[in-house]
Amino acid sequence: MSLFDPVPPAEVKKSQLCTRPALVRGSDGKKKIKPSAYFKITSLSTDQRLLQTKDMRLPKIIQLLDISAFSNIKDTQLAIDEPLFQPFPSELHFQRFVPCQSYELPLSLRNNDKVARAVRVSQVESPYFEIITPPNASAKVAPGIDITFTIKFMPTEQKDYYHEIVVSTEREKFLVPVHCMGSRAVLDFPDTVDFGTQPVKHESTKTLLIRNVGSREARFSFKVTDPYSVKPTHGSLGIGGSMQVHISYNPSVTGSQMQDMVLQYDTGEDVSIALCGNATDANVRLEKTMLKLETTYITMSTQKAITIHNRSNIVVHYQWKKFATLAEEHNTKDVCFTDLEKDEEDEMQAFINQCIINPTKRHEMSLITRSYHNKKSAVNDDNMLFSDDIIVLEPMSGEIWPNSSTTITVMFKPEAAQNYTRMAYCDITGRETRLPLKIVGDGLGPKAIFSCDSIDIGNVFIGSRHSYEVILENKGDIPIDFNLIQPESIFGPLFNFYPSEGKIAVGELQLIKIVFSSHILGTFTETFKFAIRGAPDTLALRVHGTVIGPTFHFDTNCIKFGNVSYGFVNSKIITLSNTSDIVMRYRIRIPDDVHGKHVPGDKKGYCGANEFDIAPCEGVLNPGHEQRLQVDFVPTNIGRYDKQLVVDVHGVGEAILSVPLTAKCIVPAIELTTQDLDFKRTFIHHHYTLKAILKNPDDHPAKYEILDTEGEDQNGIKFSSSCPKSVIQPHSTIEVPITIEATRLDDLHRSIFFKIIGSQQSPLELSLYCVGEGPVLSISTPQIDFGVIGVLKRTSLPLVLTNESSIPANFECVLERANPAYKVTPRTGTLEPQQKLELDVSVYLSDNVRFSDNLTILVEDSSSHSISLVAAGQGPTIVASPEISPVMDLGPLFSSRPVYYRFQLQNKGKRRQVLYWTVDGIKPTKKHNVKLAKEPAPPRPTFTVSPNKLVIEPNSTEEITIHGFSSTAGAVKQKLLCQALIGKSTSKETVYKVDLFAQFIDPFLSFSEKSLAFTILKGPSDRLERVEQPLQMINVSTLPLTVKLMLNYPFLLCLNNGDETEETTVHLQSNEALKVRVQFDPSYKEEDWICRSHTSQLTITYKEHPHIDYINLMGEVVFPNLKFEDQTIDFGCILNDTEMSKYVTVTNTSRLTVNYEWYFNIRKQAAFLPVKFVDNDAVVESISVNNANIESIGVDSNIQDEVDILEEKASMSSGSPSNGEGSDLEEGYISEIEEKKDLEKSVIPIEQVFDILPLHGTIEPGDSQTLQFSFYGHENSDNAVEAVCQVEGGPKYKIQLRGQAALVQYSFDKHFINFGEVHYDQIAVAEIELFNEGRIPLDYSTMSTCDGSKPQPGELTVTPVEMGQIPPFSSRKLVIRYYPGVPAKFDKLFKVQVAHFEPDVIQVVGEGVFPRIKLDLPRYGDQDGMYAGFLTEAHEALNIEEPNCAPLALSGRSKPSGKASSKYSESGLNASFPSEDLLECEAERLMVKRFAENLIVGPQPVEPVRGKKKKPKAHLADYFLDFGHVVAGNTCSQTLNVTNNGFFPVSFSVDRSVIVGSGFFLGLDRVRQLPPGETLSFNVTFDPKSIDQGVHSAIVPFNIIGGPIFSLRMQAHVTMPDLFVSSDTLDFGDVKCGECCIITIQLFNNNQVPCSWNSRPSSAAKKKKERMIPMYRRKQVAKMEKEAPQEFQLIPSSGHLLPGQRKNVQVKFMPLEETRYIQRIPIRMSQSTRKITMTVMGHGMEPKLDFNMGHVSFDPILPHSLGDEKEVVVSNPCPFAVEMYSLEFDKQYLQEEEILRGTAGYNEQGMLLLPPRPAGEKLPEEIVRAYEPDPVSVPTLEADESVDHPEADPVNDRDSQGVPTPGVGQRTEPVPDMAPSVTGPGGRTSAGVTSRISSTGSALGQVEEDADKTTGDGVGDLEITPAAASIARYLGIDLSPEGKAARYKKGLNVIITGPPLSGKTFQAKEISTAYNAAIIELDSVIYDAIVSGTLEAGLRAREFCHNAKQAAAEEDAAAQSAIDGKGGRAAKGG
Repeated sequence: MSLFDPVPPAEVKKSQLCTRPALVRGSDGKKKIKPSAYFKITSLSTDQRLLQTKDMRLPKIIQLLDISAFSNIKDTQLAIDEPLFQPFPSELHFQRFVPCQSYELPLSLRNNDKVARAVRVSQVESPYFEIITPPNASAKVAPGIDITFTIKFMPTEQKDYYHEIVVSTEREKFLVPVHCMGSRAVLDFPDTVDFGTQPVKHESTKTLLIRNVGSREARFSFKVTDPYSVKPTHGSLGIGGSMQVHISYNPSVTGSQMQDMVLQYDTGEDVSIALCGNATDANVRLEKTMLKLETTYITMSTQKAITIHNRSNIVVHYQWKKFATLAEEHNTKDVCFTDLEKDEEDEMQAFINQCIINPTKRHEMSLITRSYHNKKSAVNDDNMLFSDDIIVLEPMSGEIWPNSSTTITVMFKPEAAQNYTRMAYCDITGRETRLPLKIVGDGLGPKAIFSCDSIDIGNVFIGSRHSYEVILENKGDIPIDFNLIQPESIFGPLFNFYPSEGKIAVGELQLIKIVFSSHILGTFTETFKFAIRGAPDTLALRVHGTVIGPTFHFDTNCIKFGNVSYGFVNSKIITLSNTSDIVMRYRIRIPDDVHGKHVPGDKKGYCGANEFDIAPCEGVLNPGHEQRLQVDFVPTNIGRYDKQLVVDVHGVGEAILSVPLTAKCIVPAIELTTQDLDFKRTFIHHHYTLKAILKNPDDHPAKYEILDTEGEDQNGIKFSSSCPKSVIQPHSTIEVPITIEATRLDDLHRSIFFKIIGSQQSPLELSLYCVGEGPVLSISTPQIDFGVIGVLKRTSLPLVLTNESSIPANFECVLERANPAYKVTPRTGTLEPQQKLELDVSVYLSDNVRFSDNLTILVEDSSSHSISLVAAGQGPTIVASPEISPVMDLGPLFSSRPVYYRFQLQNKGKRRQVLYWTVDGIKPTKKHNVKLAKEPAPPRPTFTVSPNKLVIEPNSTEEITIHGFSSTAGAVKQKLLCQALIGKSTSKETVYKVDLFAQFIDPFLSFSEKSLAFTILKGPSDRLERVEQPLQMINVSTLPLTVKLMLNYPFLLCLNNGDETEETTVHLQSNEALKVRVQFDPSYKEEDWICRSHTSQLTITYKEHPHIDYINLMGEVVFPNLKFEDQTIDFGCILNDTEMSKYVTVTNTSRLTVNYEWYFNIRKQAAFLPVKFVDNDAVVESISVNNANIESIGVDSNIQDEVDILEEKASMSSGSPSNGEGSDLEEGYISEIEEKKDLEKSVIPIEQVFDILPLHGTIEPGDSQTLQFSFYGHENSDNAVEAVCQVEGGPKYKIQLRGQAALVQYSFDKHFINFGEVHYDQIAVAEIELFNEGRIPLDYSTMSTCDGSKPQPGELTVTPVEMGQIPPFSSRKLVIRYYPGVPAKFDKLFKVQVAHFEPDVIQVVGEGVFPRIKLDLPRYGDQDGMYAGFLTEAHEALNIEEPNCAPLALSGRSKPSGKASSKYSESGLNASFPSEDLLECEAERLMVKRFAENLIVGPQPVEPVRGKKKKPKAHLADYFLDFGHVVAGNTCSQTLNVTNNGFFPVSFSVDRSVIVGSGFFLGLDRVRQLPPGETLSFNVTFDPKSIDQGVHSAIVPFNIIGGPIFSLRMQAHVTMPDLFVSSDTLDFGDVKCGECCIITIQLFNNNQVPCSWNSRPSSAAKKKKERMIPMYRRKQVAKMEKEAPQEFQLIPSSGHLLPGQRKNVQVKFMPLEETRYIQRIPIRMSQSTRKITMTVMGHGMEPKLDFNMGHVSFDPILPHSLGDEKEVVVSNPCPFAVEMYSLEFDKQYLQEEEILRGTAGYNEQGMLLLPPRPAGEKLPEEIVRAYEPDPVSVPTLEADESVDHPEADPVNDRDSQGVPTPGVGQRTEPVPDMAPSVTGPGGRTSAGVTSRISSTGSALGQVEEDADKTTGDGVGDLEITPAAASIARYLGIDLSPEGKAARYKKGLNVIITGPPLSGKTFQAKEISTAYNAAIIELDSVIYDAIVSGTLEAGLRAREFCHNAKQAAAEEDAAAQSAIDGKGGRAAKGG
């Protein structure tokens, strides 16, 4: 037994327990356990653990009881947290227990009270634990006395158990935990790992070898923090296994560092391993802490070196950093990360805005994310090394070996003349802080000065150009680079410097040119700065001066146009003079000139132009010059003109000079003397012209315009005029020509209007009259008859049309039929007046029938004409391509070869035709005619047509083939006949008759020989040479032939030209002969002296004919040969010292006499040595040795010579000096000599082993002779030799002779076969192997009575069943087959007889099983109770089984993992409590067993073969899955687990086709090879889409491959959400605008599913309105627009009702204007087709005031006088009081506005809800009290509020005891809801609300709900806003904690508390979901009170937090200053 093996139970005597320990008070915190302590604890047994218990603690009290119910003595001296009885031990521990055995522990309870008390011990029912009560358990326990109970533990397996014992005293109940610890893994770690003293920042590692000395596999992990680390961090270790653990120590700070490394086991135990180490600074330092660099000019560089000394014993690594600490580096990176995140957010937001405009860019979003990800990675990977452009350190990093130094080079490259100071920090191993290095250097720069510091340029004209010069000199010692810094002032950019940048050598000068040209007026002073590269300061140059502008004037002071006519051009000439000395660029304009109207008839076309035109309007005027300007005025507005003409000067200003301009515009009165025009009768579309007269009696010209559009058709008349607009001169008339065109046939009338341009009068009307007429057309004939004409050709006749009218006639020819045979050309046209036209009417007939049609000639604007067309066709419509002639001669053709002739037939007719091809004189054969079957078959024609019957559709083409074939030669003549059935005709018409002629011939050749034979007899002295024979062939046929001759080597063709070939082609004319020679080569094969012959053929083929001719060829070469019956004679292995002979027959197969002779080939013999067979290895070794010494053992070898050589060596070695090495060499030679001598003695001559009789002889041709071969088996020998038979003049024949001699030996590989778990319905196959270990063949038999082919159920078969023999050194496998037939265990025996030995017995065991799976669902019980019966039978069977009777099949293999082993792992359970899984498995086994037993009587199964019939399968109990109620449209899903609880990988499939359309879906189809014990999860989904409501079910079969079948039954109830509304019509009555009225209704969910409802208005109209608005514009509008307030609104507007739940909903009416409101409010239910509509109505009343005047005008008054007064009368037409006030002068209004702006509670529409304010009342006192204005205004407001209110105030009329209960329709107090904001009249008219209550509910519910929303969820001392407080006061609602507690008295408040990670959040969510309750977290309540609370507690908490923050900041500052002081001292000391 090992240390951790389970131990049997042992009784613990009370005497063994230690003295009762003292009570330990306080919290039992989690103690740290060392590895040794954990090892000790886990190694203890249950009793030892009890004996080691040294303390006890107070138990956990779970319930306090009423002590008076159990005892008369109620008083006790014990505290409430101390129980009356103290348990010992405080916790019970069972460990190292054995399954299926019982263990007991005593539980002692001591009465701690001063009186006797009763106690009772109980537990939750458990099959593993039992309480054994003492006899006196019912009696009370005396004070200080113990009572002992025994806890019995009965484990079933080696695992952890947990149980609780409940102890009930008279005052309380408490728990005693029971812990049962199963197998544990224990790793032998040391308690402490000490690293000693190590340098800081240097990693040191210790490697520990740990072992698992526990009793289970260890799965563990380590938890350790810096500076320690461990590898690996987690792992697993088998029992007894070992591994290495590496613990590293890398301190970052100096000092002693100790911590515990926690070893966490997967069983929950934590073991602490102490890690300790001490870190110190190593002796590593810098040579100096400050480095002063030489002063260096810019653009140059210098360098110095500094040394780092390492005087420690470690290799140190260093890096130069830019920051002093690691924290600074992290802060810098954090700042970079923050900037990058902000940039990323900004760029992403900009990109999203772009994507909204252009969605195609969405794929680029990943580029932004990747870009910033790379930037963050770069920042994160940055080592923060020292980096500077001025000072460079090299190298930046490296390592220094112990007791060594390294040199760092510092390079200084200044860029400016200044002092440079840099700090670099060396982060080096072994030093806690980074070593600072201060680097200081100075840079020298260039020096330069200007020749002057200031330039005064005086006065300059604007736009003029001036130049100046200045000199820049280099006064320094290095070249300078200068450049101008561009100024940003107004005049600065107007200066140009040449050059503005450059380089000046030492001592050189640079002339700089300054150019100035300004377009800006004014005085300026500019300072220009030049930057000198490397200089700290810039050079300054000051320039100052003044820019002035030009002077000019006009030649007139005013421009007067006088009276002008509207729309006419009027011109004036003025002169502009430039009196200045500079060029002036001017622009002249009239500022208030407007765009003129369109003035017809004006040559300038002032359409959209200004009324005034100035030419030129702009230009350049030189100094002293003048410019004439023409001002054109076209008035477009009637009235007086007063304008100003102004002059703008470019670069100076606008409107520098102005001139007045006056005019007056008038319009003359025009008369129309002609009122109407009558055009009489007119042809349509023909023009007629008359004139209208206009008269101008005024003194000014006028313009007219015809308003109507020319060419517009109005009432059938189009008009035009050659003068649509013109000018009418004063006192004159004008004739306007009017041309009309009638467009239809009718009496027509229309009016046109003349508009006088500029006139405000109505246009002048002119009426037009006419009568419209159309053209006249005649035809030459009413009918055209073509008569009978030929088909498939076109025939034409003329038709003449005549236009007898005076206007053109448009006509169109239309045929009545859709696909006419007739054609008219042209189809359309136009006939000029009196013109004739001849139409061509043609017809094309495609059938021999009558064709008729009607031709209609349509005339535009006239009547139509109809012509009848008639024609009849004749002739066929089938056309052949190519054409077929009546006689076809095919000429000569070869016989036995098919010929073809193809052509096409096209049906050009309009009817379907069926063609029949027949041979004249040969009747077609009739099928299925029994009577004609006995008649002789008709002669087969030589030519046939394919197809002989075909259907040709109209306008389609078919291919026809004429087949010709004749097997005999001769002339052939046939007649082919083609007939057709056209359309529906029943009579055939002949289409073609064709006579075919052909002459068939056969090819023929005449050969001189039919075969050729070549024979050669080869004598011993003969040579092999080629022989040949001639062959002649003649073409005796009448046609030329192309002949191809072919043969194969060794035969060749010799042509006449001497060439030799195997293939040739010749062309033979008729009667032409061909001679060839055929050769045979006898040496075609290598010289092996074997007789050989070769046959072949000469093949003659014809190109023109398939006939083939053959000439047989044969060649033979004869040698003297023999034939042996066997080539190898193996005597096998015979017994030692026995002889065996074998006989072989030899035959002379040649035609020559054979002389032969035998001899042995000694060189190729194996060996003739005796072999001792000890084992197989020895045999192989001896054989290999013999094979290796073949050459040395033969007859020709001389063993004696070798012996002599060895003896000579031995003598030489014996004569050498004697030492240990020489003696060993001598002994080796002597042993080798002895072995050689023994080998010489053991060699057996060949004649004593093998013998041949006779050794030589002669055999005549065809004779045979028998030879005898003999072998003698020497003891344990293995012999082989080659016998050679030499034939004179022939080959050598080699016969292999082999023989062995040995004893008999054999063995089996096993005598026990364990099949394990096998499929019960499949044949289990196993093999055993019988080995023949000797050289003699081994005989055996199986002694089985079965045939071995098909085993019956429960039968064992062995194959082969017959006797057999096993060759030497080989084996034979015996196949054992067993067919279990039923799922049960089996044990069988069979015997094997080997040679003459006793039979061997073989045992076969196993168990028949079947593949199975299990679902985590309940079973669906059957109605007949069969499954219940099997469960009962399984229960009984499991009760009979013994716990330790493990199945025999498991003895040879490990138990299966997972649930597959549950049957055996739970076999040791109490017989009364078998597990449910075990019962189901056993019941399934019994069901399958019953099925298999019933199946045995039927056909017997065979081994599984693919393609066989499907076998029947057993059916198991079904599983049941219920989805419950499902809302239509919702998809619900459940996850199921399928587990392989069998022994083998299982494959199964699910037939999902049966549930198609049912709504159910399984996410499982086929599963292949699911391992045993593995679980597979899949989803089952129910989608009620397109499924009716009601209960739906489905059954899905599960087919297990090779196993039983079961089904999954699924069920779901489909329903739809629904609601019931208490009232669907609400009337609010009269409500004032600015107030609201509320009515409460009730919603009831009377369905079985939750219902989500919504009453928000639909956004369909809004989307329709915004459809054509761009997306970005919609977003801009949406941001600016606010949601408009609604008149009617449901509060809340949406909600969710559980089944059976009711909800009170308030309907609010808030009118916005005075009108009658009627609206339908829809209540939409989610996922429901039903919609509830509620009708609401109400009337809005708006306050109004009437003033007696709209404008008040005061008389003129003097300054400082008493002023003037006016009286304004104001009346109120409303039925209620209206308050009015002044927005500008009412101070109270302004003060209330300020108060309301600071009040919280506005909704999204900007409205604030307050109680109603009667006229003259002030704001609620809560609002005023909450506001804190200046000290002056507050007392005034309070004084105003102290004024008594009128008695008519409804607020003061309320009952003091609360709110009265109103009835239906009664007006009550306001309800706290949204109300209009005080944005108009302000606080003086701030609106309130009114409420009306219906019979279904109360408005108080909404008040309380909104009050709770204001004050928080639940009752508590939370903040209340002033608006809510005022509303609550108005309604009489008590918002104090007591008042809210009284309102919410019903219900349950649950407080959940517990330690961290104990599941508080999860339990709170579960309870909230179950009871639909809110969750309040204490942290969030405290946080809200601190952040935004106004109560005293919140303010105090906020003050505490502020003080704590300040204290923490001060501590951080003090610590930072201490750190800075320490760093400064360190730097100073260095």
